[in-house]
Amino acid sequence: GGGTGGAAAIAQQAANQAKAAQAAQGAAAYQAAQQASATLAAQASQAAQQAQAVVAAKQAQAAQITQAAQAAQAAAQSEATLAAQVSQATQAVESTKVQAVQQAQALAAAAQAAQNHAAQAAAALQAVQAVQAAQAQMAYQAQQNAQALAAKQQAALADLAAAQAAANKASSAAAAAQANIRGYGHGGH
Repeated sequence: GGGTGGAAAIAQQAANQAKAAQAAQGAAAYQAAQQASATLAAQASQAAQQAQAVVAAKQAQAAQITQAAQAAQAAAQSEATLAAQVSQATQAVESTKVQAVQQAQALAAAAQAAQNHAAQAAAALQAVQAVQAAQAQMAYQAQQNAQALAAKQQAALADLAAAQAAANKASSAAAAAQANIRGYGHGGH
């Protein structure tokens, strides 16, 4: 029975050793598992940090893009406002040009009318000058006629005076002759 007992003891010892080995193996496995978990946890934490950094970068990028989009929107609005102002200015210039053209046409018409008026006035002046010249000629002619008549009048008056003097002399001579005849007749008786 001793041999059997010895075998049992050996088996028991082997079992104990196996259990111890299993325990040791389990401890090692646990430790390995712990280390693996710690490594994984560290990796996971690092990955999470990296992901967080990526998110932060993306957020910053998104913020920049948003800012750029807002700036572009503001620029577009500013350009649109400027375009509207330029359009208004263009319309104002166009309107001014139309007015200027109308004024130029009105002035051209006025100039034409003034030119026509000046031509009429020049024609009227020529006509008046012609009448004046004819009138001056007639006045000169009338003056000449008046002078000629005055000269004739003087000649006629001189002629008349001479005739009157001759008549007076003839009368005196006739009276003297008459007196002489009478005197002679009385003297003869």
